[in-house]
Amino acid sequence: MEYVTCEKCGKELPQANLVLHNSRCLQPPSLNRSSSDAVWQQQLDELKAELLQEFPQVSQETHAAHQFLLLAEDGVQAGKWESAFNHLFEAHQVARAVAEQVVVLERTQSEQVASITGESRQIARRLIDEAGGDADEAVDRAFLIHGLEDGHGQLELNSDDVDCSICCCPAELREAVRLQPCGHGWYCITCVQRTVDAKLEDGICLSSLTCLEPSCGYQLTERVLRALLTRAQIDCLHRRDLEAAVASSSDLRPCPTPDCPNRVALEDGTEPRLLCSFCGKEHCLLCSASPYHEGKSCEEHLAEVRASSAAGGEDNEEQFVQWMREVGAKQCPTCQMVVTKQNLEQQATQNAECHKMICRGCMTKFCFNCRAILTDSSCGCTPANHGFIDPVTGGFVSHRVPRPVPVAPKAKPKARLTSPAAKPKARGASPAAKSKARAASPGAKAKAGSPARQRSPAAASPRQRSPR
Repeated sequence: MEYVTCEKCGKELPQANLVLHNSRCLQPPSLNRSSSDAVWQQQLDELKAELLQEFPQVSQETHAAHQFLLLAEDGVQAGKWESAFNHLFEAHQVARAVAEQVVVLERTQSEQVASITGESRQIARRLIDEAGGDADEAVDRAFLIHGLEDGHGQLELNSDDVDCSICCCPAELREAVRLQPCGHGWYCITCVQRTVDAKLEDGICLSSLTCLEPSCGYQLTERVLRALLTRAQIDCLHRRDLEAAVASSSDLRPCPTPDCPNRVALEDGTEPRLLCSFCGKEHCLLCSASPYHEGKSCEEHLAEVRASSAAGGEDNEEQFVQWMREVGAKQCPTCQMVVTKQNLEQQATQNAECHKMICRGCMTKFCFNCRAILTDSSCGCTPANHGFIDPVTGGFVSHRVPRPVPVAPKAKPKARLTSPAAKPKARGASPAAKSKARAASPGAKAKAGSPARQRSPAAASPRQRSPR
């Protein structure tokens, strides 16, 4: 076997491995012993910047190459420049090896999912991405699709090349769906997911999703949605359904801790005490007191708090109301939760933030300026093209107001002449009518509104008028 020497690092290796070695080999800078520490530090910083630019994950402590960065820094502190450069070269090599392993792992996952489910590797890769990288969930989704195709007949994937009915682009094999039993399609999977994203911006819930055909009202089942949508979309739809159920039910109550996702049912006659399993805090579900007022009603606890505040010369409730007046905070018209904008100094204007808001507690859409509920109406404080911001997802929600039904204008009643002697007011009167008006007798000038039977015989017809 013939050996050659690498021109970059001076290492001897088989000639067959020279090409692969050159793609990985890093040429160390010439460490001139007469160079100053500043020059070596500059060269080391440039090499480190190249490493972090190519592999940003190395900066994380859990990365395998991060320890070599620490060793290089120790070499700099000790003035051992050659050792620092060597450790930095090792960090480069380890980072490349880890990146290659990740690529191999992704390829291995898609191959495994494809072999288990019988799908192509391209579809297997898409299923893994839609499942957030979870190969097991991707396999479950593939089998769910097979079951909906064969046993239940709720959807059908294309077995030939078809054009999407939405984007009109050609869809590859098993990348487009036709819904059953309505038979509408074909829709490529990408367009289905983008359509759901647009409906999520409008505030739609899981139970309100129907066929993509506008004239079709067929409701899509949760199994079909799980087969077609991503994990993030399904989670968002479930959160929307939960918030809608809480807002519409008087028995379901949210945990008083801000941003806590827990929702519990409070039945009549049950102690309103909650030890939240999510945030770990104890609350009263009726008055939101934390911790729970043991042995006291909500009214007694509130009276005790007010008395203690008054004894200390402070009234917390009055201070809170005063603070609301000072900053311009408002209360939700449905649940009375206090709501503020992010910019407290410009709450009364729309220079920084719009007046249209969604309550985080009950998801009511209302106007911050006049506190009008904007579920299916508009108050006029804000233009109709302005929308809302979903407090859960942070996405834009358009404001859809039903258009008023146009009312046909009433037909104007035609003017009726009370006397033949009356002059027509229309400019376009016929010459015959004008001649009759000119030939009428002066005695035919009756009072306005007098009936025709009270006119004089002289005004009956120009032919019956006596000559002057």
